[in-house]
Amino acid sequence: MFGPLKWDRVDANPMESIHKFYSFLPQDSDRIYQFAVSANTEKFSSGMIWATYCTLIHNKVPGKLRTVRYEDPKEDEILIKWDLECSYQSGDIEGFKITYCQVEKDPAERCKDDGASVAVEGANMTTYRLVKLKPFSYYKIDVSILAAAGQSKRSDPIYARTSEGAPSHARVSRISQVTNVSATLLIDSPIHLNGLMREYRIYYSYVPKTDTETEQEQKHPLQISNLTQSFSEEVQLPNLRSNSTYIVYIVACTTKCSTRSDPFKFVTDIGHTDLTTFPEISMDGSDMILEWKQPDRLGGPIEYFQILLKQNGEQIEDVDRYRVPYRRDSPKFDVRIPQSCEQGTNFTAQVRAVTKLDNGQYLYGAWSPQGNYSCGGGVSWLIWLMLAFVAFAGILFFAYLSIRFYHYFRHMKEVPIKLPPGLNSELNGFTHKPPPRSRSSDQSYGKEPFSYPLQPTSRQLDESKDFLSSSELNQGELSRKRRDSGVVMSSQPEELNGSPSTSKDEIDLDAICQTSL
Repeated sequence: MFGPLKWDRVDANPMESIHKFYSFLPQDSDRIYQFAVSANTEKFSSGMIWATYCTLIHNKVPGKLRTVRYEDPKEDEILIKWDLECSYQSGDIEGFKITYCQVEKDPAERCKDDGASVAVEGANMTTYRLVKLKPFSYYKIDVSILAAAGQSKRSDPIYARTSEGAPSHARVSRISQVTNVSATLLIDSPIHLNGLMREYRIYYSYVPKTDTETEQEQKHPLQISNLTQSFSEEVQLPNLRSNSTYIVYIVACTTKCSTRSDPFKFVTDIGHTDLTTFPEISMDGSDMILEWKQPDRLGGPIEYFQILLKQNGEQIEDVDRYRVPYRRDSPKFDVRIPQSCEQGTNFTAQVRAVTKLDNGQYLYGAWSPQGNYSCGGGVSWLIWLMLAFVAFAGILFFAYLSIRFYHYFRHMKEVPIKLPPGLNSELNGFTHKPPPRSRSSDQSYGKEPFSYPLQPTSRQLDESKDFLSSSELNQGELSRKRRDSGVVMSSQPEELNGSPSTSKDEIDLDAICQTSL
């Protein structure tokens, strides 16, 4: 049975969604509301399209929600969203109920626990954020409507997974294969992985035995191939110190890393002891005295020290001839060896520590650096090395000075000669050509007159004539200038046969220089 139809016209906007709200509709037990939509133009119509889930019935429990989804999953949170259809817009809606539980894997149906639920008040609520969830876990979620007439059916469930988080602590379950230089650890994976295991970070350091030692922490990364189940892993720590206590911490990592685990301690086996300083050698009369310091770090209980003594590169004593007992409370050790010191003789000495194990086995450390001593004015290798260094430095310095002087003199050769202003004006336009130098019998060596003829060109002769005939100079002034400057100018041209008589423009350069200065 159909009731009356009512039409509402709504203007269309192709760029936006169209919403039409109906509020305070008359409600009684005989009324049922249904809705349809048609799109119309001037000549055509799409016909009425009825909304399948858009039916309003007075005082009846609403149907279940059709659209539920999730967004923005985090390590321990998930945002839930749902859409209200028109049949749920009546004033009877009071709120919503969200039910969720952890499941093994999408799309598993069985919950791992009893689950939980939360009620949200408000008819217009369309979002809710679930919190305090477990990282990297699947959750089954559904939403139902709370109305005055009762609760609707649950929506179809959705499955959402939280993102990865930091795992719980890893643990060192046991230690095996401990030697004096290495140890093997068995690591148990965290109880809660909270993601894909990608790496273990193993931090370990030894406990200092003396005040001079400092704790040096080392890091040993161990890559894991995206494991999702609990497992155990063996890892070897190399290059450890002998007879030392170590502390180990484990850090497990997914996309995030856990905090450090509880410390785990172990002690490496006894090993040999190495000396890092050379013995000092001195002479006391006919005795040679060797002194060396307490070892910086003990690989185990030292029994005694051995001495390796060489003269000019040849071993002269058995290493066990002079055994020096170890004393733990002694800062230094010394031994006196009868030995003559002849001129030109060079001695070298080395020391090593010997450790005795409980089973009677001996462990020998590395020989110390070499101590050196030269007798009777002989020059030790260190002095020779210093002399060679000084000689090399001197050669480099001499080469540097030679290069500097070479560039300096080369630069000085290229500097142009600049004459004084007075001399420049006197010699302007003249070409200097020194004549053949001849010495008469009455002239001694080094007494040649400093006088050279200047031979002007034809153009220069004209210019000189103009200069000499200038109306600005009278005859007296010209004679005085010639006399003061030492210039002798004859009225006759120079003989073509090269007569030794004074040339037309002969100038005494020495006099000109004195006058100009």
